[in-house]
Amino acid sequence: MPFKTFDECVNYLFSLKRNVPFQLLSLDVPRRLFDELNIDLAKFYKIQVVGTNGKGSTCAFLESILYETGYKVGATFSPHLVEPTERIRINKKEMDKNSFIELCNIVKKTVEMAFNFGRFNYYPTFFEHVTAMALLAFDREGVDFAVLETGLGGRFDAVTAANADIIAFTPISYDHEAILGETLEKITCEKGAVLREKVFAISTTQLPQVKNVLDEIACRKGAVLIYDDYVTVIGEDYVSFRSKKYEINHVKLGLNGKHQISNARLALAVCDYLKPSLISEKIKLGLENVNHPGRLQLIENFLLDGAHNPAGAKVLSDFLVEHNAKNLIAILAVMKSKNWREILKLILPFCSEVIFPKMGENFVEPEELADFASQESSLSYSLAPDTKSAITLAKNLSTKVQSKFLLVTGSLYLVGHAIKILKETHSD
Repeated sequence: MPFKTFDECVNYLFSLKRNVPFQLLSLDVPRRLFDELNIDLAKFYKIQVVGTNGKGSTCAFLESILYETGYKVGATFSPHLVEPTERIRINKKEMDKNSFIELCNIVKKTVEMAFNFGRFNYYPTFFEHVTAMALLAFDREGVDFAVLETGLGGRFDAVTAANADIIAFTPISYDHEAILGETLEKITCEKGAVLREKVFAISTTQLPQVKNVLDEIACRKGAVLIYDDYVTVIGEDYVSFRSKKYEINHVKLGLNGKHQISNARLALAVCDYLKPSLISEKIKLGLENVNHPGRLQLIENFLLDGAHNPAGAKVLSDFLVEHNAKNLIAILAVMKSKNWREILKLILPFCSEVIFPKMGENFVEPEELADFASQESSLSYSLAPDTKSAITLAKNLSTKVQSKFLLVTGSLYLVGHAIKILKETHSD
């Protein structure tokens, strides 16, 4: 029976999370699914963004630049913060729930028929379903460009199955080590596996051991890989860029943090190789009007950042140093699969009060986080039964303790919950 409500769709999709062990995934399944849905992938130009940190921001810059230039642009993002509809955008607007239900029903029906006829080696995953929904929407809506954020790794990612026309690599660092490998070289092998013969790829500056692996894979597979260090950058608060084709002067980037300069530089490097050429003034507008929630985002006096690995936590700590933020009140939760001790070591020095909310079963228990924090620092801490209680407690503490920001960090899921609660409170 087709789904009638949005919640039914979401429950179905969430039931498919981790339904297949990572090592059993195959690009053959999403490719067959795209074929079964009759998606014409040749109708639009596809840009795949791969890496550890900065993927979503780079996608958002590209999406915004292409939109401001006048193209119809589809984009995918992962993970979502509040609702799964955030994962699929057309012209910078997330998919409405009715369209989401319609696409989910189409994909589910196709999956069930093909699976029953033995056309799949396994029942497609959550991410494969949602990627198929996005590509089907882009085909039906007639987008000119699709900006596609890779999910986990790259080798077996559903986005990779779409055979992008150009690939962009953001910084590759440690994350998901239990799945992708314990060393940077192994992680890079998984992400670099998106390269294929004759595909064109651009990478941001990488650590030497990462660059060596990417270069070797590109050479072995016959891909063309260049780096974006030819793009010159001047300034920090207001930035000027000069690339092969474009000169963008005195732009105030629409996303907070100096690290966004490198994401914007990579996006501009990609633009150098898009046809037809774009207009510098429109690129500037795109860089200024970009939207990507949950990354150094300010809502009231809350600073929300989904720093969920050590590299992300380092970016956050640099931002806090830049803004002379000390003795902060923070709400913090981290998933068990993350290197949570290193994350806390980077964030705790900026805090005087930390609240650890109870999250789902995949999260480190608040008591364990508090025990570690008490050993690392002399700060005060509190436990909260949920995110809403943690936000209320943080607001109450802020009336007694001066804090430049009320920081929410450690997990994009925590940040998503907090954004939803803060917006509901504000609307009341």
